[in-house]
Amino acid sequence: QLEDAYGRVLGMIYCNDLNLNKELLDSGVGDLYSAFCDQSEFSTQPWAQKHGCDTSENES
Repeated sequence: QLEDAYGRVLGMIYCNDLNLNKELLDSGVGDLYSAFCDQSEFSTQPWAQKHGCDTSENES
C-alpha cells in the first residue's frame, strides 16, 4: 500500500541506514496507529511491537 485512505504517501524512510520511522517513534514525535497493525506488513517488526503494534491480540 503506497497511500492511505486520505491520499497520504506511506513508506519506510531510511537515511544512511537509519530507520527514520523508528527514530520518530522512539523520540516521541511520531505516532503508531495500532488500529491498522493487522493490515501492516511491518507489524511484526520489533520497533512496531515496542510502540503498540501487538498482533498477538488479534490471533485466535
